[in-house]
Amino acid sequence: MTTKRSDDDLEQLLTSLKLKQLLRVLERELLRAEKQGSTVREVLARLFREEYVYRRDQSMKYRIRQATLPERWTIESFPFDAQPGVNRTQIRQLAELDFVARAANLVFIGQTGVGKTGLASGILMKALENGYRGLFRQSPRTSSTSCTPAWPIAPRAGWSTGLLRIDVLLIDELGYLNLRPEQCSIFWQAHGGAASAQGHDHHNQPTLKQ
Repeated sequence: MTTKRSDDDLEQLLTSLKLKQLLRVLERELLRAEKQGSTVREVLARLFREEYVYRRDQSMKYRIRQATLPERWTIESFPFDAQPGVNRTQIRQLAELDFVARAANLVFIGQTGVGKTGLASGILMKALENGYRGLFRQSPRTSSTSCTPAWPIAPRAGWSTGLLRIDVLLIDELGYLNLRPEQCSIFWQAHGGAASAQGHDHHNQPTLKQ
C-alpha cells in the first residue's frame, strides 16, 4: 500500500514533469492493475500510452488553431458526387502529401463554386493531421480605386521568416489578385521563400470543372 506522503510526492513529480494525462489516469490504472494482477511493464505501457495519445491530440489541436482555417473541411466529407468535374482519384493522391515532401506548389484552377477552397482546406487539414505545420491565408483583394492589392505584396518584417516554420501555406482566392509581372515575382519570392529555399520547381495544377 502507498502512503499519503508517497502519493503526494508522486503527484508533485508528475506535475513538475508536466505529465498531465498520466496524472489524471494514474489512480484508475493502479486500481486496474490491482484487480487484474498486471505486471509493472503492462502498467507503465498503459500509462505512457495515455500520455502519448494525449500529447499527440493536443499537438494536433494546436496546429489546427494556428492554421486559422475558416472551416474544418476534410477530403472525406467533400461531396465528390455533387462535383463531377473533380477527379476523385487525383485529389486522393494529392492528399497523400507527396507534394509537401517535394516542396512543390499546388494550384487549384476552376470556376467559382466548384470546391477549390474546400479541397485545398481538406488537403491542409490532412497535412495538419500528419504532423505538418500549416497556415490558411486569404489573398489580398484589389482596392476599388486601383489595380494594386489592398495590402502590400512584399512581406512585413518577420513575415517571411515566420513562413520558414510553415510546411503548408494555403493562399485562398489567389485569382482575385491583379498583379503586374514584377509583382508576381515579388509575391512568389515572398510567400514561397521557404519552398524555394528547398529547391522546388514543380507545380501541380488540378483543373476543376462544373
